[in-house]
Amino acid sequence: MIEMVIVIAIIGILASFAIPSASKMRTNMRLGGAAREIHSVLQQARLRAAKEQSFVIVDFDPLTGNYIAFVDTDKDFIRDVNETIFYSNTLPNDVQMDSAIFGSGPVTYTCFNKNGFPSDDAMNIFNGSVILSNINYSRTVNLTGAGNTTIQ
Repeated sequence: MIEMVIVIAIIGILASFAIPSASKMRTNMRLGGAAREIHSVLQQARLRAAKEQSFVIVDFDPLTGNYIAFVDTDKDFIRDVNETIFYSNTLPNDVQMDSAIFGSGPVTYTCFNKNGFPSDDAMNIFNGSVILSNINYSRTVNLTGAGNTTIQ
């Protein structure tokens, strides 16, 4: 009987170490997933711009953690009523967008021209980065002037 109580106490002690680690791991997995999602939407926007020979915007709102992608038919960098959003997402509650900075503006959106490069018709380059974080770590999604994305 005493051996059983000792075994249960040892299991309880080990579980008390494992539960916080599992929680931290789950939080970090959501951060990595959010970074991969932004990486993916930037690539989708690039491909759509080249495929449709159009101007595509990915607009980030660091305050709310929302971001959208749409075809900007009139090339004014603003989503108008007739411009359909083809992607919209919000970050998980435990992930925050610390910054989204693109171009020389700096602005919180990037655009892809009909060739799939992050620039407008005046050849202003809209490369930049989005920085995400949680209570443990941060991840940066970088967009180069050639339209390539990386996660650091």
